[in-house]
Amino acid sequence: MLYCSERNTGCRFTEITLQGMRALVLQNEKLHITVLLDHGADIIEFAYKPTDTDFVWRNPMGFSSIKKLQMAPVDSEIFADNYLGGFFEIAPSIGGSGRYEGITFGGYCESNQLPWEYAVECDTSECITLRCFVRLNKLPVQLDRRMTLRTGVAALEMKETMTNLGRTAIPYQWGWHPNIGGGFLNEHCVVEMDPGEMRVMRPSARFGSYATGYWPMLTDPDTGAAVNYSEMLAPGTMLDELVDVQIAGEGWAAVRDTEKGLGIALSWEKDAFPYAAVWESCCHREGNFRLGGAYVMCFLLRSQRTMGLPAAVEENSARWLDGMQSTDTRLTLSVFEGKKEVKGVNADGSVFFR
Repeated sequence: MLYCSERNTGCRFTEITLQGMRALVLQNEKLHITVLLDHGADIIEFAYKPTDTDFVWRNPMGFSSIKKLQMAPVDSEIFADNYLGGFFEIAPSIGGSGRYEGITFGGYCESNQLPWEYAVECDTSECITLRCFVRLNKLPVQLDRRMTLRTGVAALEMKETMTNLGRTAIPYQWGWHPNIGGGFLNEHCVVEMDPGEMRVMRPSARFGSYATGYWPMLTDPDTGAAVNYSEMLAPGTMLDELVDVQIAGEGWAAVRDTEKGLGIALSWEKDAFPYAAVWESCCHREGNFRLGGAYVMCFLLRSQRTMGLPAAVEENSARWLDGMQSTDTRLTLSVFEGKKEVKGVNADGSVFFR
């Protein structure tokens, strides 16, 4: 532990150990957040204190899966085998596995599998800022995430930096994968975001592979059936669906419980993450984790549409970062109360309604 103030009011943090892994707990009057440093600095708890609601879906496999994996052979399924759920960051490859310049990239590797370090940049009762950072193994890249919590505000502000520590340009993919569930998600929830062109990534009984649309409506050309994808299904529907949305407006999204008037919102820079895959798994075994039972939805924010860095390089769609250069972006996670339709989310996480 580098430093810890020991306050028990206002903005504060402490370092703890969970199942033998280092973690950080960040708090203010509104939020209780747990960051698992030793596993990708994943956000494994994002709880709203006034209603005792945690918005994070965690895989029922639990933390013990990481210890089990340490004794198992490494294969292409390492991501799924030690998938904790949570809200996590992904770089330098999102999705499909493959090889680039003799380097093997597994699915969704590798920042979310590595232990991160942290340093304290601000520690007062009015504001805390912690910098989490990691150097990747696959590419000469360092990621820095500055997490800021302010007094009385139900928002976690994150400023992200990716730095190429090498002297030659490298390709990369970058994204975020917040799994929303926990004690929050139910059939009364709606997903709200700016419109954008939609395409199917995982068909279901409701629509086929060739269904297209404009958020939130998806139309199957074979049947003519229209689906409003913004409406969360009940667990008993037993479906697992994935659609991709190319953001046309601003980078924001919200999931709102229409009965309780409670929701979680995201705000991000669209230039950094112009694509948002929306996954809804309603306890169907096709979602795998594990063979049914997962009731979860997520926004897979990412820098390119193509899944997997090797495939993106091959089709010339990967982003490149010059040697000794950096690129920055931001992401804010916030909780809001209100039953009206969300019209947008500001950079500070504040929500405005229609």
